[in-house]
Amino acid sequence: MECPIWYVGKITGEHVAKTVLGDGTRYDPGIWFNSAKFIDIEYQTYGTVLSKLADDLNSFYWQHPSLNLAIHIHFEKNSEAVTGINTFGIRLRHNVFEQWLSNKTKIEEVLANLKVANFDPEFFVQHEQAIIDSFNQQYSRQVKIEKPKGLSNRIFKRQNDERTVAQCVMLHVPM
Repeated sequence: MECPIWYVGKITGEHVAKTVLGDGTRYDPGIWFNSAKFIDIEYQTYGTVLSKLADDLNSFYWQHPSLNLAIHIHFEKNSEAVTGINTFGIRLRHNVFEQWLSNKTKIEEVLANLKVANFDPEFFVQHEQAIIDSFNQQYSRQVKIEKPKGLSNRIFKRQNDERTVAQCVMLHVPM
């Protein structure tokens, strides 16, 4: 795959420098990723999501009905391992998706744990439940959001509440 992105050049340069200094290693650019923000348009790609779907892949697409938010996931038909994801207007953690793609994590596990990957700023409305509901409807499944582990789960017990934390704090409404 041709990767004309600046960080591929950086990785290549680091590899060449190590080789010249006698510490030659196998060249491994890792999982393909790209992200960019142009004014208020932001997108991310992890893995491979081609415009033409291969015969051995399934595709899931969700788009918010009124906001510029979308997610597009390709996954293998047989194993259901996720092979790539594109997002528009939704930020994801690189290290989480790199691990999921490297481990060939199944689509249902990825969706159930999408909150772990979400990297949107604090107080942004989360859309994981709408994404999962759409997947469940499209593929006749029963995926549910995994409750986050740790302190945040104890502080914010209502996972599907439409109120934001800011609204609750400002209005002194119990969460």
